[in-house]
Amino acid sequence: MKRLVNFFRDSPTYGRDRATLISGFSIGTAGLLLNGAVLMLVLPLLLDPDDRDFRLLTENLEFGQLLALALLGGATAFATLLIPLRLLTVFWGPRVGRYFDQVVLSGITPLRFVIGKATSQNLFLGLVLFLLLPYLVLSLTLGGVNWQFFLAGLFLVWLYCMALALVTLWVSLYLNELLAALVVIPAATICCALGCIPMPTRFFVMTPFPALLHPVYSSIPRLKGLIPGDLLPVFLACAACLAAVICVSLFAIHLGPLYGIIRENSTFGEVVRAGDSKRKRWIRLRLHIQRPSEIAFLYENRGPAFRRNEGLLRWGIGGCGLLLLSSAAYLTYVYIFAQVAASGRGLWWVYEFHASYLTLHGAGLVLAMIVFSHPKNSTYLRIPFALGWKAEVARLDTTAFLLFALASTAAAMAMPFGFEKFRAAPIGATVFPDLLFGTQGPPMDYARIAIQGTLVISVAGLVIYAFHRWACLVTWIRSATFVAVAALYFIVVCLLPLVVAMLLLQVLKIHNVQPIPAWALLLTMTSPMAVEVNLFNEMGGPFPRDASTVPFFVVHGVLLGLTLLAIRRRGRRLREMYLAGPARGTSS
Repeated sequence: MKRLVNFFRDSPTYGRDRATLISGFSIGTAGLLLNGAVLMLVLPLLLDPDDRDFRLLTENLEFGQLLALALLGGATAFATLLIPLRLLTVFWGPRVGRYFDQVVLSGITPLRFVIGKATSQNLFLGLVLFLLLPYLVLSLTLGGVNWQFFLAGLFLVWLYCMALALVTLWVSLYLNELLAALVVIPAATICCALGCIPMPTRFFVMTPFPALLHPVYSSIPRLKGLIPGDLLPVFLACAACLAAVICVSLFAIHLGPLYGIIRENSTFGEVVRAGDSKRKRWIRLRLHIQRPSEIAFLYENRGPAFRRNEGLLRWGIGGCGLLLLSSAAYLTYVYIFAQVAASGRGLWWVYEFHASYLTLHGAGLVLAMIVFSHPKNSTYLRIPFALGWKAEVARLDTTAFLLFALASTAAAMAMPFGFEKFRAAPIGATVFPDLLFGTQGPPMDYARIAIQGTLVISVAGLVIYAFHRWACLVTWIRSATFVAVAALYFIVVCLLPLVVAMLLLQVLKIHNVQPIPAWALLLTMTSPMAVEVNLFNEMGGPFPRDASTVPFFVVHGVLLGLTLLAIRRRGRRLREMYLAGPARGTSS
């Protein structure tokens, strides 16, 4: 236990935070912001103390207990804003101070280096509690404070602070610290807002607010059926979710990102490319490459425990995580539509049913494209996979994406048929009606939508993934590369055929050409967006509802073949940039 405690305390970042936390500026800033957060929660009560809802609330809940809830909620809101901002200097400070190379050369492990920042949040939370003492004394004076609930809420706030700090440190491994804070703060704010919504089943329990607001909602008679009757299940759900976030973040920080070191970024603090001697200095400043490269050098200090099975850990956890996320989304989707089907309100929901599982299938493929791809400096690394066997990152990415795409395609195709057999048919409903809106409307072929609609999304996702992998061979940041590739595919492949066909059809319409030309239909059906719209009978105009999807598959097959040839050609040149010898096998 002593060694475990020393691991968290014996960190340079912990000592630095402890030295700078107790200062006049820190205490003053924290006090002002904390007072503002608490007063924002109390202000509605002060502005209209005679409000009927407020008086109904105070009849069932003591004012001291209500103020204690406001204190815990204000502390949570204060931590949401300030903790990510306090972690801006975790890598930024050493890099700006030009001593990050000394940190790397010291041999300190990445987890031990950053864990001090997370541990110091306990000191920060202690400072917050110290600043809340006057309010706490006021709550005790007013009376009615439930100490068991207050301590339980305080425990959840502590878990939330630790989870928020570790998630911010995790995101900081991939993004600039300021950008990481700008991502985490809105995401945590949205989770807090969703956790404040009263619901029978709590889905958003990654913040303390579901448990903190439970006594408030329990005291409102009209919300009796919208929330769980007992606080204990809500508290356990919040504690379990926050503890899981903490464990996952710790594991992810220890594992680290897969940043490779090749010839261009093999010098610490510099990125040297061919022809740099003739370029101006401001053109040679490649900070978006330099920062990940320095973190890659830091992750060379990891112990050998994770490296022996690094490939299995990375791709196994990534694949299992995507499968679990997709399974949870599909189960939620089945639960919701089973409730709708049992309500007996017609067949208006069938259209949304088929559109929903296609959307889930596409969203899963998008996540898989981002997870199972790597930029030019790591795509051809050979890393230990398992039992001493090494594998190339490119092969692992391709295999993992194809396996997930096959599983997602099979699940999306089987979903409507399984729902029809096990959910809809037993209650006299169906998800394959002949008409769009039951007794009236245009005819629909929902079986064709289930099969061809899913295949269209799968083939389009495969082509986008191939484009993305080719673009990653010439870029260093896969997230920005994916956004550019997706935007280019949407404009060129999805919109351009539609725009060209529509413009030419308008010209023909002016000249009184009634039947749609064959080339216009073929050109339109090369777009995946047009194919999906046509399958749902939303194209309208002169386009037939049973148009063939063969042009889409032919064009995308050609695009896929050309992209694979380009990947092979570019990969031959890129392999020459990889370092020979032991450095080539590193996986930091």
